[in-house]
Amino acid sequence: MKPLCYLNSLASNILHALTNPKTVDFVIWLLFKRQSSSHRPLHLLCHGFQRASARGQNGLALSASPGIPGIQPNYPNSYVETVKGHLWCRVHSLLGQGGDRIMMDLLLDCGIFCCLDGESGNYYQLSGQSCIIALLRLSNGS
Repeated sequence: MKPLCYLNSLASNILHALTNPKTVDFVIWLLFKRQSSSHRPLHLLCHGFQRASARGQNGLALSASPGIPGIQPNYPNSYVETVKGHLWCRVHSLLGQGGDRIMMDLLLDCGIFCCLDGESGNYYQLSGQSCIIALLRLSNGS
């Protein structure tokens, strides 16, 4: 069963089921679909995933990730785990109607950074195309 995020509405005291994990899965699927080559997209949310093949190594059948059609996980992705987590589900719920589209646009088209230790000015990248790759391309003039 897929995890759902829940937010208790104080006004109506009703639990609203939100589908942030499904939105993240769709974003990963769409990133792979946009990638024309057989290579993995350079987006951080795609790390640890690959296109599923009909037959795996040594002829063994491989199972794809249950939430992402045609995509197979190779190892856990901490970025995906974070954006599917409770805090991001809260952000998703605060966006209200149209929140799915806003979350998709954020995850697809923006670099998202989180502060490491309060006021030190250190950040880590949570989503987007890796900044290191972008800097290497700039330095190589491509």
